[in-house]
This record gives sequence, structure tokens and C-alpha cells, in this order.
Amino acid sequence: MECNISIAGRNEKIKKASGVQKGMSDTADILSSKVLLLTIINR
Repeated sequence: MECNISIAGRNEKIKKASGVQKGMSDTADILSSKVLLLTIINR
């Protein structure tokens, strides 16, 4: 029973970590697209 709980907890941590990574990459995509728009406008 103990190991089942720890495996479930580890899976939750992995899910949270991958969710954070996805959020970071999403914000990076938004930032890079804004920078691209600004450089196009400034030309």
C-alpha cells in the first residue's frame, strides 16, 4: 500500500512539472511573437 501512494504522488509531481513547463513554453511563444510583431512594426 505504501509504494502505491508514493507512485501516485510521484505521478502527480511529474504532471505538475510538465504543466509548468508547458505554461512556460506558452508564455515564451507569446513573448517571441510579440517581439516579432514589434520588429516588423518598427521597420
